Amino acid sequence: MTSFFSIIREAVELARKAYWVSPTYWLILLAVALLCAFIGPFGTATSFSMAFGLIYWGLLVFFCAPIGSLFIAVVQMTGWPGGPKVLGLCILFGLIIAAVVLTLSEVLLGTINQHPGYWIVLFYSFTSSTFILCFMMFIMNRSGVFQQVGRHQFVVPAARMQSKILDRVPKLEHANEVWALSAQDHYVRILTDKGAALTLTRLADAIAECDGVVGVQIHRSHWVALEFIQNPKTLKKDKFVQLPTGETLPVSKSRMKATLEGLGVII
Repeated sequence: MTSFFSIIREAVELARKAYWVSPTYWLILLAVALLCAFIGPFGTATSFSMAFGLIYWGLLVFFCAPIGSLFIAVVQMTGWPGGPKVLGLCILFGLIIAAVVLTLSEVLLGTINQHPGYWIVLFYSFTSSTFILCFMMFIMNRSGVFQQVGRHQFVVPAARMQSKILDRVPKLEHANEVWALSAQDHYVRILTDKGAALTLTRLADAIAECDGVVGVQIHRSHWVALEFIQNPKTLKKDKFVQLPTGETLPVSKSRMKATLEGLGVII
């Protein structure tokens, strides 16, 4: 049970970092809610006014989408469990969404039993939500997302001390994690969980100030924190590391072995 709640807590943290802190994510949800309000699926266009439809679909979308992102986060942390288990997760998600839809419909509509009817709402909400999540997961798996991301990469120790290097970038005052360092002429670009900034120093000195962070120099111009490398299993073939932002940094041939050993990858 403790492990279950631990996974949920970590999934919430991953979903927050990967989706919930992004303004684009919420703008997309807003667009979906507005589209549903105008189209009026399940007969809602004739059941209530446009204003009421905006409220209903807004609540529905902003309830359901975060739940879906939690399911995706769990698979991202634990790795791809196989088609049958993913289908089971998607069915569970569909049942949860159907329950949310029915509850909101009952509370807000009152006439759900007459129009459009319990069974119609249950059928469409369950099948559509199950299919959508299942489709998304299979597409993400084919693109390599679930193979590249491991649970250990998103666990942020509660007692983690802030590295001295972060004192060099006061404009990133809310940064807590150093992801990578890159030498650029006489400067070093510091990539963090809150953005990137340049500081006037040598790469070697910047690495020394990343105290408490387990990392490896992958190239004469680049250093990365091991826990934020997104493609450990395909690193040898890729010849680069992928960071949480999606950007990549090259791994030199002479430093590939040390990088793989740091990640615990069998050579």
